Amino acid sequence: MKANYEYAISSDSDERKLQVPFELVVGEAALISSSSPLEFDLIKAQPLMAKYVSRLKTKMTKAGVAQETLEQLRQFKQKLVTVESRAQAMSSMLLDLLDDDEDMQRLALSAHIPTKDGGKCNKELIVEEWEMLLEYYLLRYETISSEANRMLEEARDLEETVSLTLSSRRLELSKLELFLSICSLAVGTGAMIAGVFGMNLLNGFEVTPGIFWSVFFGIVVGGVGVAWGIISYVRRQGML
Repeated sequence: MKANYEYAISSDSDERKLQVPFELVVGEAALISSSSPLEFDLIKAQPLMAKYVSRLKTKMTKAGVAQETLEQLRQFKQKLVTVESRAQAMSSMLLDLLDDDEDMQRLALSAHIPTKDGGKCNKELIVEEWEMLLEYYLLRYETISSEANRMLEEARDLEETVSLTLSSRRLELSKLELFLSICSLAVGTGAMIAGVFGMNLLNGFEVTPGIFWSVFFGIVVGGVGVAWGIISYVRRQGML
């Protein structure tokens, strides 16, 4: 602080090159404290993204997708959204500050402190240093925002891939359920015929030689025919 105060009151141009205004030191410290956590979150997010991609691809080729992994992916996306929104907010704030000349002039606090010879500090130089500092961190925040957005899009693509995979498996299960329903209908048709012949009513067929096997094979052929007819119709309709 003492060195930066001496910068403000010094008229020696060589000394001023070696010193930095106090307000710039404080401003940069604030920008570092704001940008460093976001960059650290992105650094941690990169290996996590690779791990989630590898784990979900492995799970999708096997029995299914673990609910725990999907929950971790959701939390990961939420973290990236937070990083992106904070970086965009800081970028917008710095851009507005750079576009406002009056605000930039107010940042040159050292320009109001008289030098040792009774003069004033070079206000334009301080403003230029502020502009370079803010432009540097504006670029830094925009980089953070773009990187967070890229990883967020990758996470969304992975989530859509998982969703499509699960939808495909649900479709396969629906087709299997439909096939089993058709088979049940065919078996039910044969059971109905068997029930008709099993009633305790005299009809003359009970004493007919060889009628049992004729009815049996008729039921089998009829059931297979019903199943085949329904399956053919369903396939023509594109439902199976």
